[in-house]
Amino acid sequence: MFSSAYPRVGIEWSVAGSDGPQVLNLANLEELRDRLVNRLEDVRAELRERHRAELANRRLIDRMLDDPAAHKWIQVSAEDVGARGCRHWHSLPRHGIIGMLLGWWRVRISSGCPLAGGRGRQAVAPKLPRSQRANDRKSAQTPQAPRCRIPTTR
Repeated sequence: MFSSAYPRVGIEWSVAGSDGPQVLNLANLEELRDRLVNRLEDVRAELRERHRAELANRRLIDRMLDDPAAHKWIQVSAEDVGARGCRHWHSLPRHGIIGMLLGWWRVRISSGCPLAGGRGRQAVAPKLPRSQRANDRKSAQTPQAPRCRIPTTR
């Protein structure tokens, strides 16, 4: 059952057990079995419901691909069709506002998830006015030994 519903998340499979490890008598075993059967029926009903919704979303994607103008601004994600990943299908106008006015619609399929982790937020120094930046550059230069003036005699 679990393997047939593998990509789906959010389905509760567990059944509350007894208090700690123990040997169960026949009545307790039957009670546990009944809870497992009830839970299995609930999970199967939830899977049937999700399957119907995923099938409807797959059909919607097919209709969107056939006639994008009839499905303006509709977006379907990979999770909506029971797949993993970040991909989505989105009916958008081609060439922005011009395409919207002229009726040029298309289904754009995203390329998937952005890179995981990425570079993150890098520390950026605040932008200073040009005059202060020049002064900061002068002060940031490596310090030099002070020049000594050698007195000259005439």
